Amino acid sequence: MNDIFIFIFSPRENEESRRYDIFFLFLVAFFVLLFCSPILKNISYVSVNDEWMFFFSLNYISRMSIIKFHQLPFWTPYAGGGFPIFGYPYLGLLHPFFIFVLFFGEIIGLKIATILTYLLGSMGMYMLTRDYLNYSRIGSFFASLSYAFCSYLPSFIADGNYCHIYIFILPLIVKFFTNIKKKYLIYAAFFLMFILFQSGFLFVTAIIFLFLFSSLFGISTQNSTGQCLIKNKLKKFLQLLIITFGLSAVYIIPMLNLIERRGGPVHSHLENTYPGMELMAKKEYASLTWKQFICSLLQKRCPNTMPSMYFGYVIIMLFLASLILNWKKNYKWMIVFIFFLLLSFGANAYVDIYKILWHLHPYFHFIYKQNKYFSIGLVFIIPVITGSIFTIKFPLPACLKNFKLGIVSFLLILVFLFSLSDQFITNRTFFSYAFTKKPPLLKNNKKAFYQIGLKGLTLKRDFVNQYHYFFLVNNLGLVNWHNVLKFPEKAIPKYYVQYKEENFDYSLLNFTSFIPNPLYKGEVYFQNKNNIAKLLHFSPNKLSIGVTLNEPDILIINQNYHESWKTDHGKVENIEGLLGVNINKRGNYTVTVRYIPMRFYIGLGISALTCLFMARLSRNIIHRREIALQK
Repeated sequence: MNDIFIFIFSPRENEESRRYDIFFLFLVAFFVLLFCSPILKNISYVSVNDEWMFFFSLNYISRMSIIKFHQLPFWTPYAGGGFPIFGYPYLGLLHPFFIFVLFFGEIIGLKIATILTYLLGSMGMYMLTRDYLNYSRIGSFFASLSYAFCSYLPSFIADGNYCHIYIFILPLIVKFFTNIKKKYLIYAAFFLMFILFQSGFLFVTAIIFLFLFSSLFGISTQNSTGQCLIKNKLKKFLQLLIITFGLSAVYIIPMLNLIERRGGPVHSHLENTYPGMELMAKKEYASLTWKQFICSLLQKRCPNTMPSMYFGYVIIMLFLASLILNWKKNYKWMIVFIFFLLLSFGANAYVDIYKILWHLHPYFHFIYKQNKYFSIGLVFIIPVITGSIFTIKFPLPACLKNFKLGIVSFLLILVFLFSLSDQFITNRTFFSYAFTKKPPLLKNNKKAFYQIGLKGLTLKRDFVNQYHYFFLVNNLGLVNWHNVLKFPEKAIPKYYVQYKEENFDYSLLNFTSFIPNPLYKGEVYFQNKNNIAKLLHFSPNKLSIGVTLNEPDILIINQNYHESWKTDHGKVENIEGLLGVNINKRGNYTVTVRYIPMRFYIGLGISALTCLFMARLSRNIIHRREIALQK
């Protein structure tokens, strides 16, 4: 019994024990896959949730651009009448998991990416608590599974917030960040880009967490001269930011330009003032209250709280007990916990920290649902502190030692099984209603491209993405799509479809219900009817148009104007929001227009230089290590 107790409950003894930790990591992976398995049921089904349909649509656009047109999706005519989609905060094109979308399609690909994110976050929690915090195997195992089985990520998935799930890998980033070897800083930057490339402004949340962590916790260094540790910690944090931004410049520069060009408030005009933000947050239950916070932790379904954070009574009691009994080890974690709790409370907090951030930069105005963006700090730290209870030693007389080991082992295993099984059974049900709808059938995907408009559309556009996805798979663009950046939509639809604010059966949406638009003149045309234009080649980033020009005229392309379009004949102009080409050369010839995003190439150059610098630095480190070994 004593040997078993030491094996399960003792901290890491030496490197020999690593092989046992690999076994426990496999156990974590097994239970996480079992927990997530309902996602794979009816794997080709889509969601009735409109936000899921939004991400299916975005990934469909990227995949189609690469596979069908052999182009990067710099520009898409399939959304908003023409939109510079590269750099869109939620596009996910540069995300490593996009490879699954390429191979398996957007529906199956995103589900695979979701499960892999679960695995990375859960295994990262085990490695962080085991390697850095020196927890026992059972403590790390408990922390990783209670983190995985919390309702935080399942509620995001059920609610369609696919872009938010990548913040779940934060424990893995922290684990690499704490490693003494410099190569692990590159690994931390790599996984931090997971969040940047898909999760938009949740990247800011990850940066805040890492800054607090690096300011409070010791990071192992090779310095034995007594140099100020806080300087080393913040220096490493700044190095992480520089590497991340340098490698991501190819995406960050187009993204920032896109955000700066937005046509209005992201969510509501109320976000332009802080009192308006407070009103909007309270109206939509976007800021936590004490009642919501406690309800979310302890009740299996808490109304008006998103995301859910159900841990259950047992885990929260263990959390409080560990906080009291192991306070010297956990007080720094508790400081971070309180900070993120205040951020999640927003204007409901006694000390409104979020108000400071809101006034710090306009980008914080976009985060009006404080609970959604900052509750990861709570969900991260509760399992960390709770897992430390398995490292507490309770001194007893020697005569009771064996009795103690047996009783303690039995009781802890009972608590372990009961609390985790409660989480597992309760929170797994979120997945059962995430994907319940058959995808739309292809009806028109080989016909010529044209634009569709929705009639009777409300400002909320709650079900637009279900229509948009149907049009996409049938090679049609949607002019008035769901775009939080609110770019002008000037393209003229060929047909209108009556919009209904309800979930609908794709089979009921057919082309006989399309309403012709009398103002439609074609996808390419001249202002003067004596001139003739014919579309010869169509692709997102390049159009070839055969023209017969009898007199100087302006060629109109039925897509939104953008200054990155270039032409080999004439001059690109903005014609009432549409893309125009002013042509003077008479005769029969072909006009080619190309979309050339210079900011992408500037960012690509910076990212390439960063890669070269990192390769050179790695080579120097290896060279110095070889010299040291020879000496």
